[in-house]
Parts: sequence; structure tokens; C-alpha cells
Amino acid sequence: MNNNFLRSTFLIALFLAIIPFSFTQNYQISFTGSGQSNTIETIEVKNIDQGTSIMLAGNDVLQLDGVLGLNTINTKFNEMLVYPNPTNESSRIEFYSNSGTVNIDLFDFSGKKLAGKTETLQDGMHIFSVNGLGSGVHLIKIKTPEATFAQRIISTSDAAKAISIEKEGSSTATPKNSQLKSTSDHVLMQYNDGERLLFKGISGNYTHILTMVPTQSQIVDFNFVECTDADGNHYSVVVIGDQLWMAENLKTSTYTSGGAIPGPFSGAAWVTNSTNAKLPAHTIYDHNHSSAEGLESPEEVVAAYGKMYNWYAIEAGNICPAGWQVPDTTQWNVLISYIIDAENIFDETNIAGAVKSCRQINSPLGGDCATNDHPRWRENSQHYGTDNYGFGLIAAGYILSSSGNSSWMGSRGYWWTSSAHSTNPDLALFRRFNFDDSVLTKGSFNKGVGQPVRCIKIQE
Repeated sequence: MNNNFLRSTFLIALFLAIIPFSFTQNYQISFTGSGQSNTIETIEVKNIDQGTSIMLAGNDVLQLDGVLGLNTINTKFNEMLVYPNPTNESSRIEFYSNSGTVNIDLFDFSGKKLAGKTETLQDGMHIFSVNGLGSGVHLIKIKTPEATFAQRIISTSDAAKAISIEKEGSSTATPKNSQLKSTSDHVLMQYNDGERLLFKGISGNYTHILTMVPTQSQIVDFNFVECTDADGNHYSVVVIGDQLWMAENLKTSTYTSGGAIPGPFSGAAWVTNSTNAKLPAHTIYDHNHSSAEGLESPEEVVAAYGKMYNWYAIEAGNICPAGWQVPDTTQWNVLISYIIDAENIFDETNIAGAVKSCRQINSPLGGDCATNDHPRWRENSQHYGTDNYGFGLIAAGYILSSSGNSSWMGSRGYWWTSSAHSTNPDLALFRRFNFDDSVLTKGSFNKGVGQPVRCIKIQE
């Protein structure tokens, strides 16, 4: 038998055997909707460890791929043909492009660019050849005015030749659906085993957030749940363990049962002064406060950080959306225990980073996490949020007096619980995170202090 044939057969078999190990992160994730909506409009996917993100249409399939050294690219696999593949040195590439500039790039297994070509093409089908491929696994990437395509090419040749990309021809034909396009586009994202992905599914007014560390191909279901307050504000929700939380601070001015929460402004809560006399106070911050620099109006502060409520507002009635409630200390403890186990950390002293928003001035994570725009945390290079679950806790501070001025915005995040102090009737319990450490603090405040609220879904 021909030695070259045996060698080629061996190499092909070897590459096919190696690929599952070299590209262990080769999973397909598809998406469904349930609950209040079975239609998904868009999906945001964020690789928390890499700080990369992409947007998908609701019927797209996410292709997680371990190709090293490549930045995140948005690809549609089924609109490009590569043949022969595997090949011995050369392959043809067939794809459809609208009129405009097209970039064709070839990368090796490590992500190093080996060759590139830029052409101005007209509407139609186009054929290019890739020549001089050495032995190995390659990635061909084509960026057209409308889309980006990518696919692997396996070559069994060990000939040392100059690599080139050449145009073979074009036609005005359009691709047949059965030939080059499927009903769902495959969107490629670089992924390494063990990395955590955040998925945010959006359907109309519903937004559902969940995170996972993929280890296989699977279907992700977004269970769209109603979370709308009495003022008509819609909230994103996030799954953490067996709990469903609001992923934003509350903004309502009205009790769920009806009736305004009293105060000088819409949605104001009540605070107390030193004599314990109840005085109305702003639930929005004084936008002239130095911590709110860059925000032009009280309404912009509310949009960024939510409103402030004292504990009397919580005691008087349900301020959360129907079916939701202000969490008590037990429900906060369930959340904390889950994160301690999931993050494999020792205790509550290291929990904050996992649930704090990554938005911070000069965040070491860079990307969208490093920002001066509100909402965000103050700068601190030693302590920063990674927001591993999409909880997005942010430093809104608190209000101590009827002046309406906030304290510690950007530095400390406070959230009321629904639990009163066990021995002092003037106090209620809260949870707090600081900008300069990873410690979860338990504490109590006078019930008149204004603090943000996160709501939790009532379990049936």
C-alpha cells in the first residue's frame, strides 16, 4: 500500500483524535424561553473570566470553541463551505457576500495569523483558494459587510510552502437555503474549560440572567418571570442557586396594594431625626452631592442606583412587585451559603467580590468593567467586584437625615432586610459591602435610615 496514503490516513486519524482534546471546549449551547414568554429576542453572553461579550439573536446557537489566541468573533458557520477538508495543502472556500470590503484571514492552532487578503466584492457567491497549508489545524475567518464566517481546516501536508489566499471566481447567484444557510446561525465564542459564562435573555419587558460553567453541549432555558412594580417599572431577574432575585435596586413610588409611599417627592420614604420624630426625606439623592458627579438630575441618580426606603415603608406594606418580597436575614443567609460553597471560599469575609458589580473606576478587569460612569464603585486596585452571578450589587450608600443627601455613594452598598432587631424596637437589620474589601457586613440601623432594597421571589 502507498506509504503516502498510509501517512495521510494516519495523520487524519491522529488529528481527529487530537481535536477532542485540543478543542475540549467545543460545545453548542442553544436557548429556549418559558414562563411568561417562549420567544427570546436577544441574548447577551459574557465570559466573566475573559471579560469578553457578544450578542445573539434569540434563535442563534452559541458555539464555544477553544481556538487559542483569537479574540471573540461573531460567526455564521452555515454560510461558508470549505472543501476538501481535511486536505493535503490546499482547500477552496465558497461563501456569499453583499457588496463591499471583505477580509479573509487564516490562523494557526495557536491563533497566530498566517495570511490575509482584502477584496472589494459585489453581491454574489465567491470562491477563494487557500494554498500552501502545512500540517496542522487552521482557522479560516471571513468578514463580509453583513456577517463573519469561520471554520477549521485540517491539513495533512508537511511541505514547507508559502501560504497564499487567491480568488478563484464569483457569480451573481444567491445561496440556496439548503446549501449554505440553516434556520439558526451559529455564533462562535472563544472559550476555555472552567470559565464562567453569564447569559442574559431578553423578551420584551422580561430579562432573565443566569450563569454557568459549561462542560457539555446543552439547552439553556430562560424562565421569564413577571417582575413589575406598582409604578410599571420592569426589573431584570437573576437566578442564584434555588433563589430568584431582582438584579436591580427597587425604584417604585407606590405600594403593591395601591397608595403612594409618603414623602415630599414621588416615592419618598420616611426617616427619623434624633428625637425620633418622623420626617419626610428624599428617596432620590441630592444630585449636587460630590459622589453623584456626572449625573445631571435626581431622576438620573434614581435610574442608576434606585430609590431609598426606610424600614417604616417596608413595615407598612409590600413595596416589592406582586409575588416578590423584601428578603429577611434567613433568605440572605441562603444566598451567602450558596456562594460560599460555589466559590469554594472559607467564609463571608471573601464573598463580596462574587456579587458586587464589576463596574468600578479603573477596574483591573478592564473592558466594560472599568468605567467612571454611574452606577459604579470607587477606585481600589486591591478589591473589586467580578459579579460572578449577574447580581450587580452597587454602592448606593444611604440617607441619614431629611436633607436627602446621600452618604457613601460609590463606597458602600447597603440593603435592608425585612428583619427587625430582636431586642431594640427602633432598629432593623441590613447587609453591607464596601469598596475597599471583600467582607460582607451584618448590621442594624435606625428604622428611619433610607437604604436601597432588593426583592426576592416568593417561593410557592
